[in-house]
Amino acid sequence: MRRISAGVLLGALALAGCVAAPVLSSYQPGAATVTAIKAAPLGMIAVGEFALAAGVKPKADLVIALQGAIYASPVANSFSQYLREAIIVELTAAKKYAPDSALVLTGQLVRNAGGRLFSISSASAVTEARFQVRRDSEVLFDKQISADVVWKSSFAADIAGVEATSQYLNLYGRLLAKLFTDPEFQRACSVPDAG
Repeated sequence: MRRISAGVLLGALALAGCVAAPVLSSYQPGAATVTAIKAAPLGMIAVGEFALAAGVKPKADLVIALQGAIYASPVANSFSQYLREAIIVELTAAKKYAPDSALVLTGQLVRNAGGRLFSISSASAVTEARFQVRRDSEVLFDKQISADVVWKSSFAADIAGVEATSQYLNLYGRLLAKLFTDPEFQRACSVPDAG
């Protein structure tokens, strides 16, 4: 008889609306990322639509399985919206966010997954998104970026859960640090020459 893991079962129940998955913490700006944004010659940026990429299973947007537990996003029950909110939080902290800017950043969540690597004492998570920058109808930037993390997992469930959620939330900071320090992104979002 085929066994079904607790994580898979909880995920199926959460998707069906039978189980209310615990909600992760709201995103907090990272000092290093904010500093990097401020240091770059970026213009003011608006944040447009974020959604799940075409062809990706809805589960990737709705829940994340970490250490056998299922968690939901605190933003509209959607991790693509959590990513959008994280970007707004970072840009706002760096004083580079302007909802009415002609420079608009959009994106699609391509991958959002947690699991184990190598042994039962190691856990992992990965998030990946495709980002675009447009000025009016012109596409200035279009790139897929990913971030992943592997950590040592505790056998104590409560400790493992705290560590897993912390590592996962920090993953968004890593992803955005890659985006904001990408030379192509910085060129696309640079302040136009006055002349």
